[in-house]
Order: sequence, then structure tokens, then C-alpha cells
Amino acid sequence: MRKEILGFILCPYCKKANFKLTEQSRNDIEIRKGRLICQRCENIFSIHDGIIYLHKKFDKIVQKEQEAHIRMIKDENSLQFSEIEIKRSKLAIKNTLSFLKRTESCWTKGKKIIELGSGACWLISQLAKNHYCVALDINISSVNGLMVADTLTRNNNIFFERVNADMKNLPFKSCSFDIVIINAALHHSSDLPKTLKEIYRILASGGQLVLINEPVIGYLSESGRKRAISFKKMGFNEEMYSLHRWVCAFKDAGLNYKIYLPDNILDIIKLKGGIFKVFSNALRLTPRFIETGVIRLITKPSLIIFDGCFNAIIHKN
Repeated sequence: MRKEILGFILCPYCKKANFKLTEQSRNDIEIRKGRLICQRCENIFSIHDGIIYLHKKFDKIVQKEQEAHIRMIKDENSLQFSEIEIKRSKLAIKNTLSFLKRTESCWTKGKKIIELGSGACWLISQLAKNHYCVALDINISSVNGLMVADTLTRNNNIFFERVNADMKNLPFKSCSFDIVIINAALHHSSDLPKTLKEIYRILASGGQLVLINEPVIGYLSESGRKRAISFKKMGFNEEMYSLHRWVCAFKDAGLNYKIYLPDNILDIIKLKGGIFKVFSNALRLTPRFIETGVIRLITKPSLIIFDGCFNAIIHKN
């Protein structure tokens, strides 16, 4: 943690920004251990390994998901993914990098950016090269959580803040960030409308919410439902929203949205096999302008009917 972040964090309880910082240890990069004392309500928040713990106790849903992360790390078998899951993960990473390039006009240098549900922080570490960045997650693991940041910052000569908090109760002042980015994590919120309203609040005027790889469940989406149920049994809050539910939530939060299918949508469709594989291979044989036109045409119908994922650029009104 660096002192600059004191300029825009809030106490998650009294919603005031009046902290007293006590340093206990630091290195040449940041404060590694210490305490933040809210001088309004006297709540104390710890700093360990550079991570700011801006909460006292998470709700039961978040606690359950934290426990699921811990179990998954301890259980070696759960970390052994099937071939199709590995392919799906690689396609998601490819989509993320492609969408960042496609929207490069958003990423002019010097932005204030926060990633919600940052996991192992690989995405925010890419953005930290040119921006002031914050990673927020409930998971602090050194395998797939906020503590991975130590390795990333050391190896890449970068820095970004890490905050352990719930995305439903963002401990930041209003209008603090130019961009909020979320990669396949917003659907883990147990209260989507509340989370979107919090995002709206912390976005600066004209700010943007960038969503990548968010899943959608369609009317004929049996595989999507089964996958969500299996994750829920493990303890993860894996919500599956329809496109209609996503759109209504954006509108209710006062956000203007534009939805995109992944650039590598044909590779994603091909993974489903059967008629989807035939469709994907056939479309690749057509001229590029026909392929692009068909993909644009099927964007909304495909997300309404089948399971899939979408990207979005969402603006604060």
C-alpha cells in the first residue's frame, strides 16, 4: 500500500474518509504492514503484505465463496482441469487481450482503473504499466488471489494497489475511477443491482465500465445451467443471468451499454461440438465481410437462446 490511496478510500461502515495510518513495516516499494484507523467510527483495518483489508466481516455468501477458494487450492484434484476447460480458458484469455486491443482508445495513459474480482491479478498487472491501478477481490490466496501481486510487481517492475473487500460495498469515494474493469467476475455478485449502483457511484463523470467474458444463460442452455449448479455445489456464488436480466440491471443503474460478442466467437462456438461445430466451420469458408455480418446479426439472438459470453463497454450517464 502507498499513501496515495488514502486520497480516495472510504470506511465501509461510516462512509467517511478520515483515516489515521500507522506504519509497522515497509520496503522500497510500499507499506507492507500497518493499520488504518477510522477516526469517525474507530473501526480498525489491517494492512498485511501490502494488502488493505477494508472490511471487518464479510456476509455469509462471501464467506462461503472464500472457503471454496481455500478448499480448491488444498484439493489437488480440483486444480486438474479437463481438456475442454483448458481450451475454454485459453479462448477467454485470447478474447480478453483482443478486446483490450479493440478498445484501445479507452486506455489513454494516466487513467485511474480498478479491477473488481481481480483474482490472480494478471489483467490489472497489464494495465498497471500505463495507469494508476487498484485490484479488488475477496480472495487473498498466493495461488489465485491478491497475494500473487507480489510476484507480478517484482518480475515486471510495476505497482498496483490491492484491496480485500466486497464489490457490493466498494470502499471508495464517489467519482474515484475513470474505468472499472471486470473479467468474468460480475456474475459472482450476490446482488447485481446493488453492485452496479456502487460501480456507478465510484465512476467519474463520463467513466466507463468494461465487462469481459461475462456469461449469459439462454432459454435452451442446459450445459450452462449444469455448469452453474456444479460451481454452486462447490460453494462459489455462480449466478447465471439471461441477457434480459443483464440489460435491465444496466438500465436500472443508469448505465448506457453496448454489447459485443468475442472476436473469437467462432472458436468458442466450435467447442460446443455437433451442429455448432458445423456452423462455425461453414462460416469460416465465407468471405470475411459475410462472416462479420452474420456474427453481428446473431449477437442478441444467440445470447437469448443459447449459453455464451459477452463483452461490453458501459458508460455512466
